[in-house]
Amino acid sequence: MAIARTTWRRYLPVGLLAAAGIALVPVGLGRDLVYPGLSVSRVVAILVGVRLHRPLRPAAWYLMAASTAAWVVADAQFAWYQHVG
Repeated sequence: MAIARTTWRRYLPVGLLAAAGIALVPVGLGRDLVYPGLSVSRVVAILVGVRLHRPLRPAAWYLMAASTAAWVVADAQFAWYQHVG
């Protein structure tokens, strides 16, 4: 479990800095490319957490990862329509 303790302690400050840093990216295509990347990292973090902690009933965690992934796809599609379509 030592790896689990160090993993979230690394992810949290990096995620906070990235989330705060997105405000510095100008509105437009650049921000619309960076923002989904941050969201994908949330999906990966959930899946890594399930893998490391192995809960007895992981279905809820997988559903949260799937719903976050669906949100990422929808947000990226909206950005695509906004800038290209």
